[in-house]
Amino acid sequence: MKLELIFKELRDIKTRLDELERLFINRHYTFQNHVPESKLLELPDSLRKTYIAIASRQQDSTATDVSAATGRVRAIESLYLNQLVRMGYLTKHQNSKNKVFRLCEN
Repeated sequence: MKLELIFKELRDIKTRLDELERLFINRHYTFQNHVPESKLLELPDSLRKTYIAIASRQQDSTATDVSAATGRVRAIESLYLNQLVRMGYLTKHQNSKNKVFRLCEN
């Protein structure tokens, strides 16, 4: 029983790694402020997807912009973007009517 649970967990981990590998192999990102891959892999999948979406745009982005890139709801992206701000990956400022996010300067 315990071996079956361990095997299932390992299979789930392999599936996640395969998905990450597929994402990184098919896209060649040139981030303006590079975060080491090891640090990027420490992020949960949800936050990593948001970070990659904003980093690949290489310009200031709103939650709506990131939502269009990830295919997720704007409110969720706003939550993830604000979490990345608190973690120090992004900065946030007001641009006329919108809150705009950008990568932190290293």
